[in-house]
Amino acid sequence: MTKSNLMKALAKHFEGLNIRTSSDFYGDKSKGLWLPNASYDFGVRGMEEKGDNKLNDFIESKGWYIMPHDSETMMCYPQ
Repeated sequence: MTKSNLMKALAKHFEGLNIRTSSDFYGDKSKGLWLPNASYDFGVRGMEEKGDNKLNDFIESKGWYIMPHDSETMMCYPQ
């Protein structure tokens, strides 16, 4: 799934999720997504094990993976 299509799908399925491009975070041409505060808003555990999480499962089902940047910030990249 393309980055643009994943952004649209996430916005549709996870109301209130803050979705940005990783380019906004890094200031470069990164190919990922930045999910600020996903750990608080959607229970993705920053530096801990993934466990059972609907947001993580959804992202992985689209051919992407979620990676913690810190305890609040999640980044997503294509697999």
